[in-house]
Amino acid sequence: MTSAKRYFLRRILANLAFQWRVLRLVVDWTIAIYVVGPAIAIFFNHYLQYLSEPPAWFSYLSFDMFRALLYLFVLNGTTRYFLEEADQLHFLQGEGWALKFRRWGAIYSAGQSALFTAIVMGFIAPLLLAQFKLSWDTIIGLFVFVWLCKIIRQIFQQLLDVTFVGWKLSLLNMVIYIALGFGFAAGTTLVTDQPTLGWVLCAILLLIIPPAYNLRFRVRGALLQDVRRDAKAKMKYVAIILRNFSMRKKPSYPRRKPLLFRNSRRIFRKRSTENGITEAAIKSLFRSWTRMRLYIIIVFCFILGILFTQLTSAQTFLFTILWCVAGFILSYFVRLQWADFADNPFLGLFAWEPGVLILAMKKYVYITMLPGFLAIGLAVWMPVMSPIEVILMLPVGAFVGYIIASIYSTIASFRMDSRGGIR
Repeated sequence: MTSAKRYFLRRILANLAFQWRVLRLVVDWTIAIYVVGPAIAIFFNHYLQYLSEPPAWFSYLSFDMFRALLYLFVLNGTTRYFLEEADQLHFLQGEGWALKFRRWGAIYSAGQSALFTAIVMGFIAPLLLAQFKLSWDTIIGLFVFVWLCKIIRQIFQQLLDVTFVGWKLSLLNMVIYIALGFGFAAGTTLVTDQPTLGWVLCAILLLIIPPAYNLRFRVRGALLQDVRRDAKAKMKYVAIILRNFSMRKKPSYPRRKPLLFRNSRRIFRKRSTENGITEAAIKSLFRSWTRMRLYIIIVFCFILGILFTQLTSAQTFLFTILWCVAGFILSYFVRLQWADFADNPFLGLFAWEPGVLILAMKKYVYITMLPGFLAIGLAVWMPVMSPIEVILMLPVGAFVGYIIASIYSTIASFRMDSRGGIR
C-alpha cells in the first residue's frame, strides 16, 4: 500500500513539473539564449559593481519605500497542502492523511518562503549595505523577521478564510493587513536599530507559529476550501499568461445579501429613464463587495498618506491639490465600473434615446465619487481647521466634487458609444 509520504512527494514533483511546463510556454530556447542569458550576465555584472561602488540613484531611495515593498512581499503567497478533491474519499475515512498532508505542506511552504525571502534579501543587499548602512548580521536578522511575518500572515489569513465568509471575511482581512502593516513597520525599525531586541522579537514570533498551525489544523470542514486554495495557487502563473482569455467566472450566490442597498427601494423620487439607469448603476457598484473593497482601499490610501504627514497650514494648498487629484482618480475608478455596467447584455435590449446614457453616467460618477471625495477632504481639513469650519467646508467639497465629476464625465463622454461603453 502506498504511504502518505510517497503520495505527498509525488504531488510535489508533479507540481514542479507543471510549473516547469508553464515556464517553458514563455521562455523557449531562443528566448533563453538571446534574452534571459544576457540579462542574467548584465544583472550580475551590475550587482558586483553596486556592491563595491553604489550608484548615485541609491540616495533617492528611502527606508520607508524599501519597507513598503518588503511588506507587499510579505502579503504575497500562501501555504499549500497539495490536496485534491478526490482526497475526501480517503481522508474522511479516518486514515489521518489530511493532517499529515497539512503538516508536510506547511513545512514545504515555509521552506519555499525562506528561499524566496533569501533571494529577495540577496537582491537588495547592495542597497542595504551601501545606502542604509546595515551590517550582514542585521540583514540576516531582517531576513528572519520578514520570513516569520510572511508565515504568520499566511496562517492567520487561512484561519480567517475557513472561519468567515462574505463581507465579514473581507473586513477582517483588511483589519489584519492594517494591524500587520503597523507591526511590520515597528518590527523592521526594531530589527535594524536594535538588533538584539530584534532577535528577541524573532524568537517570540517563532514561538507563536506552532500553536497557530495547530489552531489552523483543528478547523473542521476545511478540506474543500484548502483544495480550492491549492488549485488557485497552482494556476497563479497560468492565470497571468492567460489573463486576456475568457476563463470560467466565479459562481454567484443570489441568496447572499449585500452590505448596502439590501432592499430594492428607490433612490430618486422622480422616475425617469436617466434616474432609473443611474440608480441601477449605483446599486451595482455598492452591492458588489469586491468593487467596494477597491473603492475603500483607494480612499484609505489617500487618507492614511495625508494623516501620517505632518500637515501644516502652509502645506494646505499642496494637499488641496492632492485632494482634487484624488477626486479625478475616484471619478476614473467609478467610470471603469460604469463601463462594466454598460456592457451588460440586458441594457442592449432597449433602444435608448440619444444622450440618456451620457446624462446617467454623469450623475452616477458624481454620486458615487462624492463619499470618498468628502472623506479625503476631511483628512485634509481636520488638522488645520476647527470642527465648525470643517462642517462648513462640506458643501464646498460637494460643489468642488461636482465640478471635478462634471469635467471628467464630459471628457469621458467623448469616448462613449451609443450604449454607454468605451469606444
